[in-house]
Amino acid sequence: MKDGMRTEDRPTAEVLVPSWADGTRRERGLVAGFCTRRGGYGTGRFAELNFSRRWPDPAGAVDRNVALLADQVGFDLSQMFTARQVHGGTGLACDGRDPEVVGAQGADFLVCGEPGRVVAVITADCIPVLLWDPDARCVAAVHAGWRGIMADVIQNAVSELVTRYQARADRLFAAVGPGIDACCFEVGSDVADRFAVRFGPDVVVTMPGRNPHVDLFTPVAVCLDEAGLSADRVERLGECTCCHPDRFFSYRRDGVGIGQHLSFIGLLEVVHR
Repeated sequence: MKDGMRTEDRPTAEVLVPSWADGTRRERGLVAGFCTRRGGYGTGRFAELNFSRRWPDPAGAVDRNVALLADQVGFDLSQMFTARQVHGGTGLACDGRDPEVVGAQGADFLVCGEPGRVVAVITADCIPVLLWDPDARCVAAVHAGWRGIMADVIQNAVSELVTRYQARADRLFAAVGPGIDACCFEVGSDVADRFAVRFGPDVVVTMPGRNPHVDLFTPVAVCLDEAGLSADRVERLGECTCCHPDRFFSYRRDGVGIGQHLSFIGLLEVVHR
């Protein structure tokens, strides 16, 4: 893991790397990670490692941050795919497609089995999930906000990997990245009731004099289990985004006009064995 400290010449992007993608990842033909806000070129509310194009960054740092990450991690930035996230349950396959075409379409997960391509999601409180089948050689990046979780976006992404690439759910590795935790995710009673019905009453946290809070990470784990993943292949990285302004962007904490994180996974062109 990088510490995100700036060197004299250029910053170093802080990336949280799953254990199953670290160390020997190039031998496995894989790159994957969750970016924090540390180590990029953004300033002010966009400091530093901002990947969002939703709000104009006065420093114009997004392109520089993408180039920084691609160079540091070792992938072709022209082959990085994101979509227009719509907080739903549907996704897109990126094999043989143009990044600009995919980027204009609404989707909350992206899958790929083509070497040299990286799929990514943008978040700033919603929970990013990365999936990899080392034998079927396919990957997925999932944007799981509360609406997406309720729309089975995680199960749908797993199903797409199984259907399209003959992946096996019990063979998949998953990493769950930084997102807003129950301590900060205050919701209305209607949302809390929906989660309690779907995932059980324990996911709703009551606090005296406040609206209910919802734990999103337990539903994410439940969704992965329902999709057929083994718990020992699921890893969580990072803290609550809302609680740690020095390390993470948070829409709930700071409102509009802020930076957002990038979470990415992809297959390398050459697999070293």
